[in-house]
Parts: sequence; structure tokens; C-alpha cells
Amino acid sequence: MSEPFLETIEQLIDRLEFRSIPRKSYAGPDPYPDSDSEGVDPQTWDSVFEGLAQEAIKTYLRGPGHPQHAFVCEMLGEEAILQGSRDPHLRARLFLRSICGAEVLPEDGSSLKIFISHTGTIGPAGLNTGENLPLPTPIEFISCFYQCTLTINDGVRNLLQAGPPYSVFEAWFHGAVLEPSEYQDIY
Repeated sequence: MSEPFLETIEQLIDRLEFRSIPRKSYAGPDPYPDSDSEGVDPQTWDSVFEGLAQEAIKTYLRGPGHPQHAFVCEMLGEEAILQGSRDPHLRARLFLRSICGAEVLPEDGSSLKIFISHTGTIGPAGLNTGENLPLPTPIEFISCFYQCTLTINDGVRNLLQAGPPYSVFEAWFHGAVLEPSEYQDIY
């Protein structure tokens, strides 16, 4: 059984539980000698990006309708964007469907766990806006356990470093919570 749908987005945000998955040992030579770690230890950099990811996810969930980004508009089409713009809970419902298998919060009060792991560069990745952008690792949802894993690799790091309002991160995250049947035929 599930409780009725959210009255506010904050009900969902209050149930989020972010958990860090530490990198494997940092012992030995620097595994990323070309990174610009600026003398900051790797765990601190990972914490910085975890904080940015938490902020970006909460920003995404608080937004109404579909993200207003060219990628999303092209995927869904104008009609879907217009219909979604009237739904202040659209993003929350899509996220819940992905992480819980239903568009409502679990009745038993379970938290929704977002595990965050790290791969790639330690430190700031250097915002890349040109060609050959690093690809973000897909988000892994396991709805029967109310959890997902967000791997912060160089691609996700690049999206997060763009900063608020996190529009490109939102477009990428939105693509992860949509069902394949919701995509417009863009070929």
C-alpha cells in the first residue's frame, strides 16, 4: 500500500537519504596525476561534488513540469512540454516512479536512498563545453529497494560544475526518469 500523492515537494525531499560510497583506497601514487586537485585531499573533493549533486537533485525535484531545455523539448515535443508545464509535481512523480515503482511515497515511511559513488578525476574537472564531452554514467534505479546509484564521473562532474540553475544536469536527470514510451520519435 502507498500513501496518497504528495501535497508538497518537500514531503519527498524530506524522505531522501543521500549515502556516500567511498572510493577505493587512495594509497600509493596519485591515480590521476593530471588532475588539478589544488592540494585538497580526494575525499574533500568528492564531498564537494556530492553536495553539488544533492543541491542539483533537489533543484530538479522542486521545478515544475518538464525542464525547459532544448534537449528535453526535442525528446518530448512541444505538446508534451506544454501539457507538463501545468503540473507542479511532474518531476516528483517521475522520480518516484523510477525509485519506488509507483508515483507515490512508500506507506511504510521508508527513506528513498540515493547512493553516490565516484570515478574519474579528483578535483575540479575543468568545465568542458566543447566537442568530445565526457558522457555521464547512467543512473541505476532499483525500485524494489527504493534506491538508486548516481556515479559522479567526469561527465556528471561537468554537468554539476555548470552550477545553478543546473539546467543541463536537469535535462540529463529528466531523461533518466522518463519511460522510453514518453520519448517523441525524433528520427
